[in-house]
Amino acid sequence: METIEIRRSNHARDLVESTKQSSWRAATKEKSAEQEAAHKLFRSSREDYVSQRIEPAPSGLSHVADLALRLHEERQPELRVDLQAGQILTEIDLPKGCNLVDGTIEFESLEARNVIVAAAVYERFFPFVDIDANELFERACKLWRKEIGRSDQASGRLLALASGNVDVLVAGARRIRSGSNVFDVLHLVEAALPYLNNLAVPSIIDLIAAKYEPTKNDMVAGRINRVLEEWLEKKPDVARELHSKILEDLSEATSSLLGNAVVALSKSDYAAGVEIARTDARSDVLMQAQVGTWTLGRLLLDEHAPPEAINVVVEAVIHLIGSEQPELRSQAIRASVDAMHTTSAFDSLLLSLAEGGDQDVLCAAASALFLKSKEIGERGLTQRWLQLLTALKPEFKGAIRDLDYAMSQLLSEPGHGEMIVSTLGQWIANHGPQVPIDSGTAELFNDTLHALSNLEANWSSLVTDWLLSDKQTHAAALAGILTQFSHHAPTKIKLDKSRLDKLSTDDLLFLARRMLGYVHDRAQVTSLALSMLQSNDAEKRIYPVLRPLLVEEIGYDYPRSTADALHKAAQEMSSVGNRDFLRAAADAINQVTEAQSALPSINELRPPTRLRRLFSRARAKQMDNSFEEANKNSIWRQIATHIPLKAGAGTFNYRDSSYGPSMKLSSVSHSIELPRREAFDPIGNSIRHLGFRLAKRDDT
Repeated sequence: METIEIRRSNHARDLVESTKQSSWRAATKEKSAEQEAAHKLFRSSREDYVSQRIEPAPSGLSHVADLALRLHEERQPELRVDLQAGQILTEIDLPKGCNLVDGTIEFESLEARNVIVAAAVYERFFPFVDIDANELFERACKLWRKEIGRSDQASGRLLALASGNVDVLVAGARRIRSGSNVFDVLHLVEAALPYLNNLAVPSIIDLIAAKYEPTKNDMVAGRINRVLEEWLEKKPDVARELHSKILEDLSEATSSLLGNAVVALSKSDYAAGVEIARTDARSDVLMQAQVGTWTLGRLLLDEHAPPEAINVVVEAVIHLIGSEQPELRSQAIRASVDAMHTTSAFDSLLLSLAEGGDQDVLCAAASALFLKSKEIGERGLTQRWLQLLTALKPEFKGAIRDLDYAMSQLLSEPGHGEMIVSTLGQWIANHGPQVPIDSGTAELFNDTLHALSNLEANWSSLVTDWLLSDKQTHAAALAGILTQFSHHAPTKIKLDKSRLDKLSTDDLLFLARRMLGYVHDRAQVTSLALSMLQSNDAEKRIYPVLRPLLVEEIGYDYPRSTADALHKAAQEMSSVGNRDFLRAAADAINQVTEAQSALPSINELRPPTRLRRLFSRARAKQMDNSFEEANKNSIWRQIATHIPLKAGAGTFNYRDSSYGPSMKLSSVSHSIELPRREAFDPIGNSIRHLGFRLAKRDDT
């Protein structure tokens, strides 16, 4: 009797809820067929759940829902699942979208499984009309985290089911403003959009306005705009309404929707989209005009647009390139360059501007060459644009980065090495700074230079040409590149044999002096010197220059390592003459070293012990300060507490009221080779290097 009374009471409450739902739905738009089907799917089980609170007997529907939820929680994309022990189901118990196959439940598709999952969560946690939007998003987020990356998502279907009672977009905007993770909200809205038939224009604007500040300058900030644009493509009337509504109160936060609405409209009525975009571009309101120009650029890329309509857009963009407003001109140039891979309509104008050094055109072209390298190459424009991009100024860091990426991509394909070397050489000739070591070029074109270093022929050509160049900017740039490579790349580099064979004696002397003036790593300069032996007629042409270079210059500064390198190289030489030459040079270096070592020490020239101790302490303090300054930006110093050790041979840690194991300290050391002249006479050595850098080709 008690159970019957509970059922009646709950049944009456259900009737009241049903009356409320009917009156609410009559005042709103009709819900989608999918939402209604999902509601009906679990309506009977919901009535049992509400009216039989005392040990309800689960139905076949809830059995299937439990199995679908289990697969979802396990992040499994499988569509077949075994029944649990004791479960007995028949075909009549199964909801639409799944079948009974050999004692297992098989879902017809992932979409069918997600429909069941979303309906189950909705009916079990949101059985009444008044839905807590925050709890709804939390439940949806839990589902979304288990299905990231899938084409069909139960989280989106759950929000779509609730959209009859909750404005999902407005609820998302409120959560963003209340401090919830903006990208979690946007991901959920994106997941729901494919299943939403109706969206209120003010709600769209509200969501985009709410996400603007939290996602400003983020690379994925525009993703939700793209998904909304795809939704609007099927709703041209909503797109028109959205465009008009935004113009009523245009702001930086919502201006992006202006272009999305027009592009979406153009998918069903291209001519209308073009006309609206042209009207926007002619507006006296700068923001509207900028968005209109951007929209025209988007319309240029529509592959299905009629040619006569495209011509209208081309004429509008060309007119805007001549605008006196720099913002509109820059945007129009960007639009035309972005379409360069698909149309030749702008070629003559853009090439003319680039030849005049227009930095807006060059910056846009660098990005286009990176993003559309294949298409531009198919049009045969790559080499011409690389030649023009040598006028791109180094202060445009983003465009230089894109040019670097574009050239490194080209180097992954055969046949582009010589063109890239020529482009780099001309760019440095135009913009290289007058400094002894130009490390900036190595940083600006890091990817390209590392790709070139793996192409032996092109790399040798670059090194040889830049050392022999009459412009010091080439040699200075090479010095910066090799200084960086000495820490991160192999040191074995060679000169170009074809260039060496054509050099006169004066040219070889000039090359040797350039090497000593600009190549500062012992292994690198030794490798370059040894590569001179590959030239023709080495005994007559190379030996007279190479012996003093190895013995009197490199060997004097680095006697032991140079002698070892010469002996090792002699073992690898196939030519008997070259082997004997290298061994003789190594012996000459060793003889000088042994003669110097045999000289007696003059104690009178040795500084007093007290002075040496003071110097050592001052030097140690200087090194400590230098080390401390270098570690200020260390990530480890920022995330860990620094505790200096006073004494002892080991360390331990104290954490969570317990001591960790003891660890013994060990010494860590790093050494580099310093030239002897730098230790004996640093000022004189600097003057010597300056002389080598200033050497001319005709100096004797």
